[in-house]
Amino acid sequence: MQQYKENQMEDVGRCLHLLLERLGAITFDYDIVKDVMLFSIANTGGELRRIEAYRKKLCTVNRAAVHPDFLDRLLAVYMGQNVTAQEFLMDPSPRPTGKFSWYEVVAQPIFDVEGHIVRTLGIFWNIEDRKGQMETSFARFRSERDPITGILNQQGMEKAAAAYLAAQGIEENNVLLLVYLKNFGAIEEQRGKRWSDQLLIRICKGLGRLFRAGDLLAHLGGGRFAVFIKDVNMPEVVALKMQAIKALFAVDAEYGAYDFDCRVETAFYPKEGNSYLELFALARDKIGVRD
Repeated sequence: MQQYKENQMEDVGRCLHLLLERLGAITFDYDIVKDVMLFSIANTGGELRRIEAYRKKLCTVNRAAVHPDFLDRLLAVYMGQNVTAQEFLMDPSPRPTGKFSWYEVVAQPIFDVEGHIVRTLGIFWNIEDRKGQMETSFARFRSERDPITGILNQQGMEKAAAAYLAAQGIEENNVLLLVYLKNFGAIEEQRGKRWSDQLLIRICKGLGRLFRAGDLLAHLGGGRFAVFIKDVNMPEVVALKMQAIKALFAVDAEYGAYDFDCRVETAFYPKEGNSYLELFALARDKIGVRD
């Protein structure tokens, strides 16, 4: 019986290798503490590639390994902060030159006895055939991003939130949170577009720091922002997030000098709406802003 089980496991291993080879997949084992990445390339017989000081090199000598629009998101995957299946423009060759292709990436965090993430295990595989020509698919990606901040725009938020609610999020309690800086347009006129764009980027980073890497942040234009908060188990957390956002724009806070009139409202899924558009319409009505 023991021999049979061992043979069965060997057969499963062979089948798994065939599948990885067919996908053109690359598995990875990233040691977060030591900053060491180990890649295993299926279609070269499981060839191993070890990279030390990986995070530093990804931002310097190996920066052509991932398109800059995806760098922060990929690092969040490697750090175990956001391990849901995602798509990236990457060049995983040993000497990347920036000839990007679309890859899908999934990962699993590994915890120590104290509950800290110390490693991530994962796999990525080429999905270029599914995505079509890179130029076309990247243009589609860009159309869903705000050109100034690089985060989602209204179209991108609608698509990403709808996709989440159609899959994993359908059984979860989620929240759409809208932020409106009522007088942002007036400040933009006073200070000029270049100055306002830099402030906008800083504001988006400030808002992003308040949420998890897996939550969705969007700039909707006109001083409006949206955050789709996934899998909210404790409603009181949302109230704390709203307070934290308002605190950013308080008189004595980071953005207090600009005298923003900051308004924040929410819509809860599924209690107050069964789709992103329903949630958005309700939160917009609460906040008192129309397009």
